[in-house]
Amino acid sequence: MAAPTPNPSFPTFSALCTHMLTLPAPLSPPPKPTSPSLTAAISSLSLYPTLEAALHILDNDLPSAHFLVRHM
Repeated sequence: MAAPTPNPSFPTFSALCTHMLTLPAPLSPPPKPTSPSLTAAISSLSLYPTLEAALHILDNDLPSAHFLVRHM
């Protein structure tokens, strides 16, 4: 399997995290991620699964976060 290609908009964990912390928190469970395009950017960072799950939660991508936590 080929390694994921990094997203040039968010080349580092710090850049991605800084962007995501500016997003508003949902008042109820979201029906979809805030920015679906961030799912690939988060995965391409090849982080420890706990950090990756936290970033998915910040993006309101609960299915991706749940998948990572269940497989840890």
